[in-house]
Amino acid sequence: MTRTKIIATLGPATADKAVIERLMLLGLMFFASILAMVIMISMQSLSKMYDGLAEQLDRPIALLQDISGPKSG
Repeated sequence: MTRTKIIATLGPATADKAVIERLMLLGLMFFASILAMVIMISMQSLSKMYDGLAEQLDRPIALLQDISGPKSG
């Protein structure tokens, strides 16, 4: 069992199902998504896509939600 964790940040280039599937096959274990990006895409549709791919590929996948910190202003 591997202990190495591979994390990728979800963005416009990685929001495509085929790209996510390829990354998972390469060993991706966690997707970190920035809240502003998720708002543009819809967390519910992303979660369904991740769950479907994880089940199809028989690989666990974790989602990490990153929110922005306080703004100085």
